[in-house]
Amino acid sequence: MEDKIILITGATSGIGKATALELAKSGAKIVITSRNNEKGNIVVNEIKKITGNKKIESIAADLSLVSSIKNAVNSFKARYKKLDVLINNAAIFNNKRLETADGLEEMFATNYFSQFILTHLLLKELKAAKGARIINVSAPAFTKPRFEDLQGKKKFNAAIAFGITKAEILLFTYELARRLLSEGITVNAFHPGLVKTGLLSKAPFFIKIMGKFINTFIAKSPEIAGKHLAELATLEKFKNFSGQLINKGKPIKATFASETRMQKKLWDESQELMLKLV
Repeated sequence: MEDKIILITGATSGIGKATALELAKSGAKIVITSRNNEKGNIVVNEIKKITGNKKIESIAADLSLVSSIKNAVNSFKARYKKLDVLINNAAIFNNKRLETADGLEEMFATNYFSQFILTHLLLKELKAAKGARIINVSAPAFTKPRFEDLQGKKKFNAAIAFGITKAEILLFTYELARRLLSEGITVNAFHPGLVKTGLLSKAPFFIKIMGKFINTFIAKSPEIAGKHLAELATLEKFKNFSGQLINKGKPIKATFASETRMQKKLWDESQELMLKLV
């Protein structure tokens, strides 16, 4: 892995940080994105100290903002000509509807749309690597996107909006996997299962309490999920996996896998939105 370059979003805590740490042990070049430069540098130094791998760096990126994603991509392209693995991991949960400076609902912008934009802007570098892998962290979501109200302006429920972003990631993964089949790039979604994270810290009271219960009695550590995600990113046995939702190293049944019309519709809507903003 020493000649490999891996980019991970949302890697200053939780699953992302655990994955970056695990991948750093392989000797690969690890690039993480961080909204906060200081926090990003702290995590970089921590990973270097633990693993002895000095090829770790952070790029500033607020993934809720298109301009920040573009700046991060430009920073990456200025240093590297290829990208072997892209792990789209960043996610947030808001208890109310918030809009970004781009006029997008913030969970939609961060959890799903940032993956769509970042992946598109890095396609040249992914194609330049032999056998590149794209991994989108998601879950087996069941709530269909409301195409008549993708931004939740007419009706908004925090838990439903969050679940929809996970469904959108799955739809995007399946469509992208088909489109990149001839390019030698694999595209998969990764379901980490129930993991101890601070993701629900801004959730409504009942959901927050439920999250604390799960974290205390049921959820596994981020390190376990990070190990599984790192394996999906690197192991030879996964090189031909594509268009799958993976949990614990195995494909699992996922909603929307056969919904090709819905996948294409979301792709077209996202492409149109991206052309307006990028």
